[in-house]
Parts: sequence; structure tokens; C-alpha cells
Amino acid sequence: MKKKITPQKAVIALFCTAVFGFTLFAIYSQILSLQTVKAQIKAEQNLIVKARKNLQVLNTLREHETFMVNQIKILNNAIPPVVDEFSTILHIESALGFPESEIIDIRFESKISKDGYDELPVKVIYEGYYHGLTAFLNNLQHGSRIIRIDSVRISRGSAGFPHIKADINISTFYRNN
Repeated sequence: MKKKITPQKAVIALFCTAVFGFTLFAIYSQILSLQTVKAQIKAEQNLIVKARKNLQVLNTLREHETFMVNQIKILNNAIPPVVDEFSTILHIESALGFPESEIIDIRFESKISKDGYDELPVKVIYEGYYHGLTAFLNNLQHGSRIIRIDSVRISRGSAGFPHIKADINISTFYRNN
């Protein structure tokens, strides 16, 4: 006995096959969509971790804001906005702090313009004791203004040893906005 496939059964089989194929396609599409969503979630989680780290950095900066603002003020004072020979003379003279030490002469050379600042070379002649010279240079180097000591040449002072004379070349700096 041979079974005969009726057109009705063929249509039902074809319909079932189509529904099964469509179901498989839908499941496959859902799996691909799920993988895409999982990748997007992972990327968003990475962005959240990055944002949290940035927030921590910003909070740390906020905690140190007062300190940083004060440091900016100190640095702005360390490099004045305009060349002012009188205040430079006062600063150099205030660096003296040893008895029997004196500045004999201060001479300014031509300023040198650089990118963002001006450099003003200064020649200073010092007379006094060696310890006074070292204290003077230390005060210049670590004072409230940025000063670079370019050279120091020591010779016998006018009163003879232990007095010394020092020809000092320094540079001070100014902003040239």
C-alpha cells in the first residue's frame, strides 16, 4: 500500500516547513541582536568605568583647588607681567642677609624676548664675605621671583681677604603676553 500525498498534505507540510524556517530565522536574528546588545552593554560599562575614573580625578582636583590657585598666584608673582627694573633692584637687594655684605653695582642688559616670556640679564657686583655670598646666592635662587644664576666670578675684595668681590651674572624673567 502506497500512501498518496494529497495536495492538502503537501501544502500543510510546505507551510510547516516555512514556519519552521521562519522560526529558525527569527531565533537566529534574536541571537544576533542579543550579541549586539551584549557588546553595546559592555561598551557602555567601559564608558561608565572611564567616567567614574574621570569623576575621581575631578573630585581630587576640586579638593586641591585652593592649593592650586595659590600656586598659580605664586607663579604669577614669580614671573611678573612687565619689566620693572626698580622692583628687580629691590628684590636683589632684599636677598642680602649677611653682615658686611653689600651690592656695589647692578647693571641691566638688553632684554631678550622669547616665546611667552622676556629674559632680562643683570650684572651684579657683590662685596663681602664668602659665607655672605653663598647666603646671597641661595636667597636669590630660592626667593619669590624666578632668577637664574648664570655665572659667578670671585676675586679679592677691595679690603683684601677674607673680603671677596663677586661678579655675578643673573637672569630674571617677565611674561610677554
